[in-house]
Amino acid sequence: VEDEVKFPEYIDVSDDAKSFILGIMQKNPDDRMVMKDIFKHSFIRKYQAERKVAPEII
Repeated sequence: VEDEVKFPEYIDVSDDAKSFILGIMQKNPDDRMVMKDIFKHSFIRKYQAERKVAPEII
């Protein structure tokens, strides 16, 4: 990322979403979130679909 990530005030972006976006957009790869961190992030966990087995499979 060349420039700092900015969030326009006219768009309502949650703190969780901002944290996630900033984490994956870090210029320095050593500072950037890796997959294990992405899946643990509260923004992803909040919207992650529950995995259920369909009753007809059981």
